[in-house]
Amino acid sequence: MDFLTLLLIFFSIIITFTQISNSRARKSSKLPPGPFQFPIIGNILSLGSKPHLSITELSRKYGPIMTLKLGSLTTIVMSSPETHKLVLQKHDLAFSSRTVPCGAKTLNHDQFSMVYQPVNNQWRKLRKICKEQMFSVSRLDASQGLRKEKLQKLYNYVNECSETGRAVDIGEAAFTTSLNLISATLFSKEFAQFNSDSSHELKELVWGLMECVGRPNFADYFPVLKPFDPQGILRQMKIYCERFFAIFDELIDEKLMNRSRSEKNDLVDTLIEINQRDETELSRNDIRHLLLLLSFRLIFEVFANLRARKSSKLPPGPFQFPIIGNIFSLGSNPHLSITELSRKYGPIMTLKLGSLTTIVVSSPETHKLVLQKHDLALSSRTIPTVAETLNHNKFSMVYQPVNDQWRKLRKICKEQMFSVSRLDASHSLRKEELQKLYDYVNECSETGRAIDIGEAAFTTSLNLISSTLFSKEFAQFNSELSHELKELVRALMEIVGRPNFADFFPVLKLFDPQGISRQAKIYLEKFFAILDEIIDERLKNRSTENNDLLEVLIEINQRDEAELSQNDIRHLLLVS
Repeated sequence: MDFLTLLLIFFSIIITFTQISNSRARKSSKLPPGPFQFPIIGNILSLGSKPHLSITELSRKYGPIMTLKLGSLTTIVMSSPETHKLVLQKHDLAFSSRTVPCGAKTLNHDQFSMVYQPVNNQWRKLRKICKEQMFSVSRLDASQGLRKEKLQKLYNYVNECSETGRAVDIGEAAFTTSLNLISATLFSKEFAQFNSDSSHELKELVWGLMECVGRPNFADYFPVLKPFDPQGILRQMKIYCERFFAIFDELIDEKLMNRSRSEKNDLVDTLIEINQRDETELSRNDIRHLLLLLSFRLIFEVFANLRARKSSKLPPGPFQFPIIGNIFSLGSNPHLSITELSRKYGPIMTLKLGSLTTIVVSSPETHKLVLQKHDLALSSRTIPTVAETLNHNKFSMVYQPVNDQWRKLRKICKEQMFSVSRLDASHSLRKEELQKLYDYVNECSETGRAIDIGEAAFTTSLNLISSTLFSKEFAQFNSELSHELKELVRALMEIVGRPNFADFFPVLKLFDPQGISRQAKIYLEKFFAILDEIIDERLKNRSTENNDLLEVLIEINQRDEAELSQNDIRHLLLVS
């Protein structure tokens, strides 16, 4: 009997013994339900070629919390929004440490990578550096011209091929553009040219590393096999990572030698500055692993998008540029640009906005299909990042999915806030506020004073809204309060209307690169402070004479807080 046969028998005995031990432990443990677990492999075969669809199907049978056995690993799968909230919001710290795959331990990457480190001081330092240095607003703004330049080179290359009749390898061209964009941002230099050997070699290197990372590894499902690396994945990963680190080390050494002569200030310069200021904050090894993570993540996204586009049955659409997709196709007047594109690509077309695939419907017939026949299926809208400030999306009727809470809020708006009798009752109030505006304009005309039309219109609108909602006027013409409230409203409108990178690239949500979420939180807290003060005052001094919208909402709240909480009132008044 040869050595290999003995080795296989030895492993089989160990794995069988492990399975028997786990089976006994399973009987005595209080685990959630799950499908039958086969010996040794567990439920691996139940996942199939599309695990996300298989898990969805299994959750219908075994519930939102179920147990799967993947090899010798017991896995608890949560598949409902409610359990996700418990794990990712209320108990996020307890569940923040993720399982580290064997491949991620190559060259101790898991000990230096922000992705796999536990939440500790080092992880917080790396997160702070990414947030304040690598993805700051000024950094992103500074690289805008660079992005345009690389895209212009891609456009020129495609145009040149078109004129000469040469075929364009879209994957190769997209990779070269992405690689040069990343290398120029990180190192202020281009790594490759179109149709060059260097581009092809780097593509093969990245592709090899991606295949190693994405390949299922027996050692992840059977930890007893880790020391033996049966598929050779760790050995291959080590080769690829060492080649990457050799490139990074060469570039970092070149930077250190030429720093005094270089006027460029790219991301590597920033990281080197932090390292030389305090090596305990960011070591050279941290820089290498951070660059590996960033480069690999961006290039992987480009490849994933290209492969997904080839294999998916999406409607036609314009050419999607690497990373940014079709964002530049929208121009400064998106409604006109989309109309023009629909003439070319039809009433249903695909646009890629950053990393988000968007289906645009632009004809009356398709609108009817979406908004009438399939309104429930397509009623959930994309929630912008700014709408998640102070959990506004969870309480606002605008962003909530069609559920019982949404129906309650809709009923309150329909029957109480905007009923025919309520609108008729406020008719005289509207006339009164318009009369005040007329009197103010007339007075200014007689005295020869200039009129700030915007200020006057805002004051009238504010008083009309505040009188309808709270039975009180918030501001007077030419008053400081009116001006302050106007600035607050205008600032919030600007924040809400400003394009947010995090909406187009969800991976950036954590970093809030433009600071929009932070600013929105400040303005919303000011609004809610005003609303809370008004609500508290009303609760202390309730009167039968008050018959405004706030009174109606408070009555519903005090009758049944489960139907309408004070938090619901705040968010409802904000939207109103």
